[in-house]
Amino acid sequence: MRVLALALLAVLVAGCVRPGGGARDHLTIVQTQDFPSLNPIFVSGVGGQELAALLYSYLVKFDDRGELVPDAAVAVPTRENGGISPDGRTIVYHLRPGIRFSDGSALTSFDVAETIGHVAFPGSDAPSRVAFDDIAAISTPDELTVKVYLRSPYAPIVLYLCGPGNAIPILPARLLHRHAHLHATQLDTLPLGSGPYKLEHWARGKRLELRANPYYFRGKARIERLIILPVPSSTTAFQMLRTGEADAYVNADDSQFADLAALPGKRTEAARIDGTGALIFNTTQPALRDERVRRAFSQALDVHAIVDKTLLGGNRSRDPGRGLFEWAYDPAAYAMPVHDPAAAARLLDAAGWHMSPDGLRRKNGATLTVDIIVRADKPSALAMATLMQAQERPLGIRVSIRRFAVDALVAPDGPLYGGHYDIAIFPFIAGFDPDVRDQFACHRIPPHGFNKARFCDPALDRLMQTAVLPYARAARIPYYRQVERVLAADLPMVAMYQATSINTFPANMRNEHSAVNTPFWNVADWTF
Repeated sequence: MRVLALALLAVLVAGCVRPGGGARDHLTIVQTQDFPSLNPIFVSGVGGQELAALLYSYLVKFDDRGELVPDAAVAVPTRENGGISPDGRTIVYHLRPGIRFSDGSALTSFDVAETIGHVAFPGSDAPSRVAFDDIAAISTPDELTVKVYLRSPYAPIVLYLCGPGNAIPILPARLLHRHAHLHATQLDTLPLGSGPYKLEHWARGKRLELRANPYYFRGKARIERLIILPVPSSTTAFQMLRTGEADAYVNADDSQFADLAALPGKRTEAARIDGTGALIFNTTQPALRDERVRRAFSQALDVHAIVDKTLLGGNRSRDPGRGLFEWAYDPAAYAMPVHDPAAAARLLDAAGWHMSPDGLRRKNGATLTVDIIVRADKPSALAMATLMQAQERPLGIRVSIRRFAVDALVAPDGPLYGGHYDIAIFPFIAGFDPDVRDQFACHRIPPHGFNKARFCDPALDRLMQTAVLPYARAARIPYYRQVERVLAADLPMVAMYQATSINTFPANMRNEHSAVNTPFWNVADWTF
């Protein structure tokens, strides 16, 4: 009897222990990005990837090795398995049988076709249409088969058709087909997906509570509840983690890596992701239309020192273009400007911006003044901007700094996508393939894509279009070397470092290994 009583007491105590010592049925996660919508299509960057992985299924997804693996589809379509036709214009998906949405209803090929169709039609309100403009038709021969017909071959197609390339998961057709626009559905506030979790409660800007989806096709998640707390600053997030108000912290500021790694009972990872920390020029702004001014601003900066001083070990300015061009990256072709203030001064003189007695550059009576916009929740971004401000001062460029909450910064009419800025310090996910049209093509200027630099070069557009036609990587690489040379010469942005995802979890949590786009790719397997 005494032995039984002690055993029962041990079970009860273990059930109450915080992470770091025992079993529990929930995990509280703090982060600095809020969700303006619960439809991942309308959430920028890592937030959209996060929601898609938690609430929905893709056709295919990334694993922790950076490989595409099947999700709702039985296999990743390839030419070898017949999923991509010999001419590269037909893509076939076979769905797993028995997948259900979190309300118990069946997920079929019609849901996939309706999702793709809503993004593909010309009047769509989806912020990114990468790959979808290339679709000619869709057919559903049966409930488990989807065929997508392309106008021309498009090598990265499987990344984007209900895939992780643009965080467009499989949405329920019955909530879509009566509405021309995705925002007209209830999915912004009442998501209905087939992912590992379902919505339990959402207090916008305060708390998102999720419960394990009992119908999840890979098996019910082992942690019953996830609680996500958005906070306005990384300092607040760190303190909540340190005091136990939160169990985990995802997408932390890079500068916090060392402090997070030192926390007892926690495990911190710095996972390289397919993204870039960039200095982005608004090429439509009068002074910055001139490539010489963009290059002069860049050459005045000691980017390596700035990254080292501000990210404090969370990242290094090494092969920064890899986050943009992935396996096609060539550091010789995509050579970023070197620190050379004297050369920068000569460029400004050549561009007509001459130094005045007061130490400022002027041209036709105008002063060379630029603003830098940064995320308010990222102290490292403000530190970067402050160092840049100091390094530009001897060159005669007056720099001001504006800070924005991330939701305001990336809002459709906000400074970044609305084009109301001069220069932005902004890390972003690039798209997992060297196809960078969404970042630099003329027809991808917001609101039609994510060309934040508002850069337009028709000749580059033609080159980038040619580069996506071959399916073999070896055939694509020479085109991307040309693309990289053009972008290195015209300089719509400066790649400063390949982005990382800094995540901290309880030390006793098992099976968490970040993928290239989100730590939540296998969240159903997490346990203590």
